[in-house]
Amino acid sequence: MSGTILKEKADNFAKRLPGHENFKATDGWLSRWKVRHGIKCKKAHGEKNSSNVETAEKWKEDLPNLLRLYDPDNIYNSDEIGLFCRATPDGFLVYKHTILAGHKKR
Repeated sequence: MSGTILKEKADNFAKRLPGHENFKATDGWLSRWKVRHGIKCKKAHGEKNSSNVETAEKWKEDLPNLLRLYDPDNIYNSDEIGLFCRATPDGFLVYKHTILAGHKKR
């Protein structure tokens, strides 16, 4: 959930509370609210939750045999290439003591 969405929700709640019709959720208000409630924006690092150790070990044995079938000039690595048009966000608003582990984007 982004800061923009949180500010919009705060404005909507304020409109429903008597005596708070003039409230406006600003960037400063959001910063203080996050500090007050221990909220941080954290990035989910790595791909820890996506790894499959058993398959990786099998590939470590099988890959050299497979690569022998091809000329080295015809072997390419495209591991980091991809279009993430529907990618999930990299950061999340969480309590500051929460630990995040990432997933591989698909």
